[in-house]
Parts: sequence; C-alpha cells; structure tokens
Amino acid sequence: MLIGGEKLWSEIDALAQWGSDVEAVHILHAYDDELFGRPADRLARFVRRNFSRLPVHLVGPVADDSPEETAAAIYSLAGADGTELLVNLTGGTRLMFAGGLQGLRRPHVTGLYQHLGVWHTLDAQGGAVRLSDVDPRASERFNVAELLKVTWADDEREVEVAPPAISTNVRAAARMCLDGSPWYSSFEALGRRVSSGARISYGHLFEQFVAAILREVGVAEDDVAVSVKLIDDGTAVQEVDVVVNSHGRLHVVDCKLITDAQVTVPLGVQIREAESTRRALGDGNGQLVLLRPNQRIDDAARSLAAALDVRVVDQRVLAERSLVDALTQLVQAPTPARAMPADGPIARPDLSSKPVLDLQRHFLDSGEPWVAYHLGGQTVLKCRFDPPGTQSSFERQLSLRFEGSVHVTSASVSTTGKSGHAVLRLKDVREFEHQLARISRQPW
Repeated sequence: MLIGGEKLWSEIDALAQWGSDVEAVHILHAYDDELFGRPADRLARFVRRNFSRLPVHLVGPVADDSPEETAAAIYSLAGADGTELLVNLTGGTRLMFAGGLQGLRRPHVTGLYQHLGVWHTLDAQGGAVRLSDVDPRASERFNVAELLKVTWADDEREVEVAPPAISTNVRAAARMCLDGSPWYSSFEALGRRVSSGARISYGHLFEQFVAAILREVGVAEDDVAVSVKLIDDGTAVQEVDVVVNSHGRLHVVDCKLITDAQVTVPLGVQIREAESTRRALGDGNGQLVLLRPNQRIDDAARSLAAALDVRVVDQRVLAERSLVDALTQLVQAPTPARAMPADGPIARPDLSSKPVLDLQRHFLDSGEPWVAYHLGGQTVLKCRFDPPGTQSSFERQLSLRFEGSVHVTSASVSTTGKSGHAVLRLKDVREFEHQLARISRQPW
C-alpha cells in the first residue's frame, strides 16, 4: 500500500524496489487531494504504465488528521489468509503516519519508511531496522520522462520532455573535455563548427554540451532530459535546463553562460528558485548544481547556496577542477548522510556565522548519526556518540578514520558526551571522500 500524498518520490522508489514482487498496488489518498494536483491519480497512472500486470486500487479518501482512518484502511486490506501487506508510511501527514503504526499491529503487515534515501522496516512500537538488501539505483528502471510526469506534472499541467538532440559535433566536443581539454576551448570549437554563419542559441547549445558530458560519463540516454518545460494551458510556465535520473535521485543542472555584468535577476533569487524547482522535481532528495562558468559567485550567495544544499560551480570552482569532474560528482552515488558537496575555496570562512548555525539546526533535525558539511576551505563534521565519548576518544577516532587526508583545526565534545563537533581542513579531498564513504551510518 502506498500513500498518494504531496510528495511521491518514496512511493516511486518503493515501486522500483518491490513492484515486480507484489500482486497488487493499493494507493491511499486523503480528502481534498485535488489541492495538490491529485497525486493519487498520477501515481495510479504511473503504476499502470510501468506495471501493466498489477491491479491498482484507490483506497479512501481518509481524513489526513485522523490516525484512526488510516489505521482502518490498513485493517481493511490486512486479510486473514496470510497474504503479506507492505505499507509505505513515508508519504502523508504525521497523523497518517501515526495511524499507519497502529495498522502494523495486525499480523502479516510490514511497515516501510524511507529517510534520506535509506529504507527501513518499522514495527508498531516505533522501532526501525535499516534494510541492506535494496538497490540504490532501482529507480533507474524508469526513464526520466516518466518520473517527471508523476513528480512534476499535476491534473492541470503537463511536462514536455523532448529527447536531447545531441549531434555528432556536440558529442565530439564532450569527448574533448573528457580527454582533458578545458571546457571553454571545447565549447568555443563547437560553436565555430556549428555556426557556419547561422544564428544559434549558445545557451541551448551549452545545455546540450552539458548533457553530452553526462552521457559520456555513463548516464543512459533516456535518463537525461534537456529544456524540460512545465505546460499550463498551452503556455510554458517553467523550464529546467538539464535533469538527470541517477542513483535513485533526480538531479538538476541550472546552466547559464552569462557573465557577472549580464546578470539581471539577483543570485539570491536564482538560488531560491532553483531550490524550489529541485524540491518539486523529486521531493528535494536530488542534487542541484547552479552552473555559472562565466561568473564568480560572491561569498554571500555561496553561503545561501550552502544553507539550501545547492552546489555552486563557477569560475572559482572550475579553476580548481574540471567541468567533467564537477558533473561526474553530480551523478555518483551519494555519500552517507547526504554530506553537502564542496564548492571550492571561500575567501573568508567564518565558522561562527549564521550558515553554521543553520547547519547545526539541520544536523539536529536530520536525526542522522553523523553529517559532514563542506564550507569552502573547511569541513565541519558533526556526529553522535553511543556510548558517550570523550575529547581524547573523539580525537583518536578522527585520526584513525581520516589518516593522511585532513588536518584537525579543532574538535570538541558536548558536556553530555553524546555529540561531537570537528572543524577539518582537507589535505586530500579525494581520499577524504573515500574514507567518508567507508564509514557506516551508525553513531561513533
């Protein structure tokens, strides 16, 4: 049983993980779901298109502020014949979740919950066990166009996804980049080859160039979309430059070739709009890259981007790494706990400023055992201890886990010994990321 709520990404991933093994799909929906574009209907259509053999049943509507109604819906499906009922409780309201836990008291009912891309089984007492035998790339069985139709469209607006028309010239330019040529040299050569006196849109050509690089680093053809439009009554009301389906997430690359002198919309507005689009595309679980290769983003805008988990790739970043490296990182598997990706050096890192306070709130709210936040030239590591730790034990763990890759600027442990905070300066970024990926998602 799935919940057809405002956010549908976990329902899609549940179908990718277990859709081939179930006998039917039941979609629970709440009253007034038309206010959110009838997500249950969109999800039902998605199931019928991608799992044609499965019967699809809409259950409800139920009141989203009544745990008893959600529990009753589960009871009605929990038959006495021993058939197993899987219930994904990730969607819906908190009170629907509470009702879902009540429903788990019935025999042969298993609760599922996804948190930051990780699946858990639940019991009626609120216990959770992480599932290790799931495929983090399962959602790649669906192409990006299908995913956008269910996550971004609604009953009044549709998504227009045209296959990326990547020409031989564009692919050749992308391969030049992979072979080590600077992006601007490859792109300028591409512009000369395709113009031939004709008027061309360099912005659109750059989007194709970025999509071609993503194709060359291993993303499937039907998992990349360019110039995606949201159509309302025949009019495009929103457009996204490049969208990628990879490793269980939708990723957005917002491409602009403009220079600092050509900026007409304040960067802060661009960053907030991009973050809003990212959340609409996939519940905020994907990465977002603000690609501005001809601009030098100031520290205030970079701090805002870091607080919203938006990655900035500008002249400063591309002076330190190639465009291919930056885009490859976009489509790699996420590091544990969704550590914020590094954007390159920041001139004045101030670890007592507001962005760090925002990260502290993010860490407390996340419930994660540890999170690494990259803030320009320094990295803040926050973690929980079980059993309580000490200053010396924390410093020993830092030394053992990150041998050779970091310099510990400072490390401290809370008075209760239940959490730690370290400021690190990375000596070897790649080795640090490898070491980070090997750490289990458990308290230290």
